[in-house]
Order: sequence, then C-alpha cells, then structure tokens
Amino acid sequence: MFMESLLNQTTFKVLYCIDELNKDGYAPNSVGVYKVLVGVEDDECSIFSSLSSWRTLISYSQKRITQFTNALIKCDYIEKKLSSENGEYYFVLTDKGEMALKDYKSKSRIRFKKRSKYVKSNFTKIEKIV
Repeated sequence: MFMESLLNQTTFKVLYCIDELNKDGYAPNSVGVYKVLVGVEDDECSIFSSLSSWRTLISYSQKRITQFTNALIKCDYIEKKLSSENGEYYFVLTDKGEMALKDYKSKSRIRFKKRSKYVKSNFTKIEKIV
C-alpha cells in the first residue's frame, strides 16, 4: 500500500530524472538529482538542460528531493551503486523501478513543463543619483 501511494507525480519525476540520466550514461547522486530537477545552471549541469525532467521541480528543496530518493531506495525502485572512481554512491533504477516507471507512464498523463525561475534583481542601472 505504501509503495502504491509513493508513486505520485513528484516521485515519478524523480524516477524519470534518474532514468534519463542512466540512459545517457550518467548515474547521479542525490545532489545531482536535485540539480537537474530544480535546474541549477552551473558548469557541471549545463549538459543536462535538454532533459525532460530539467527544471520541473523548482520549488523543492534539496532535503525534500533527498527524502524522495531515500523512500524510492527503501521501496527498491532505485539502488545505490558505489563508484570505483571516487568511492561515492550514485543512483540507478532497479528492474522494479523501470517497471513502475513504464506502468505509471501508461496510466497517467505526465506534464514536464519547464518552469522558469523568477530572479529578482538586486541592482538597477541609474543615470544619475540626485
């Protein structure tokens, strides 16, 4: 019952993000998943801006997205793999995760609307201070 309620629009996007990255030959850690889902624009992430899951959960904190990945690990939708290069753990979809993703896609209408972040300017150009 918990597993069925776990798969909602948000957790689907987390799974989908990991799946997209895995298919492109990348395995993200929780920070990597967060950076893609909120659309962090830095040197490391710029190559992922064309992914469907890029910038689809901009209002979520890193802590919240990590909670989602931890729940998906506990329910065996994703697993942590140890990198032999740096000794860090990274995520890959399990067979169960792939089946759940396929099933969810077939039953639900998913929108991957890329959202733009509103950035308030802290400065403005002025001609002359009076």
